Amino acid sequence: MVKLAAQAVKAENPGILRVLGGISPIDPFFIRTLQQHGALDELNTVAVYGFPLDWNNGQINE
Repeated sequence: MVKLAAQAVKAENPGILRVLGGISPIDPFFIRTLQQHGALDELNTVAVYGFPLDWNNGQINE
């Protein structure tokens, strides 16, 4: 889906920056899977969501 969406965006506007946005948690295995399927070749960059007190890292009281 990522690969097809990036290709569709590029077809509409070849000069636009194509970003995979906001992955959380930051999962290297997910990124590797995207790479193996050729999806990263269709993107310019990958954004991550790494704010402190993220839902992945526990509750604010901890």
